[in-house]
Amino acid sequence: MEFFIEYPCEQLKDYVAFYWGTKQNNLNYSGREKIIPTGCMQLFIHYGNSFLASENNQTVKLSNTYICGQKYSSFDVLGTGDTAFTSINFKPYGAKAFLGYSLNEFTNNNFPTEDVLGNEFISIKEQLINTIDYKKQIAIIERYLIYRLNKTKFRDFQLIKYSVDSILNSKFDDSISNIANHLCLSERTFQRKFLESIGLSPKQFFRIGRLQKTIRNFKFYKEKTKLSDLAYDSGFYDQSHFIKEFKLLTGLSPKEFFSNECIESDLIL
Repeated sequence: MEFFIEYPCEQLKDYVAFYWGTKQNNLNYSGREKIIPTGCMQLFIHYGNSFLASENNQTVKLSNTYICGQKYSSFDVLGTGDTAFTSINFKPYGAKAFLGYSLNEFTNNNFPTEDVLGNEFISIKEQLINTIDYKKQIAIIERYLIYRLNKTKFRDFQLIKYSVDSILNSKFDDSISNIANHLCLSERTFQRKFLESIGLSPKQFFRIGRLQKTIRNFKFYKEKTKLSDLAYDSGFYDQSHFIKEFKLLTGLSPKEFFSNECIESDLIL
């Protein structure tokens, strides 16, 4: 299957990380992929058969177009043969600017796009399905996103962007109270705004960011580093903490995870 990745236009670069998917003339995918938390939301458009999602021994068929909320644990996606897709990968603070809802309502859930964006997205979906060239698909998507951006006002954007950047650059020691103080907010108000705008608590977001940092470090150093050194460099307290966090977020031990050749490639944070 042939994949593409494209980056957003200037007007959307603060909100969208990238677009990726399959070229529509390659509609044959069957297999099982483990999806781990990334700290970002996505919008998927499927052409052909929808994917299946499997979690906690339950398998459900996903909608042809759906919004994937924040995840705090891994799940498996199963291809069902003739299918292809385009995905909008938002930045951690990006989805709120287009959706308008409190994003904690989406956490650990997938919602059909029409249930969130209404009937206006139906015509967009029809245009995408009838367009084979992926660059033209992205042009259609971007026109719609710019329309939504102008329609939906995200008043706390700069505040949340600053918070995300601060958390990802911290070791989390007292960082929440420090960020709240810097923004002249009570800690409780800050936590509420963050949860509504990101879909995760600051602590959950930090833990996912640390997981992503660990994977990036592994990809950079490859076999030149021991897992114990990787744990320390990524900010884990000790080996036991390292293993516990990995099992919580990926369902696998670090050794099992890093021995898997299919480590998720669409890292965002």
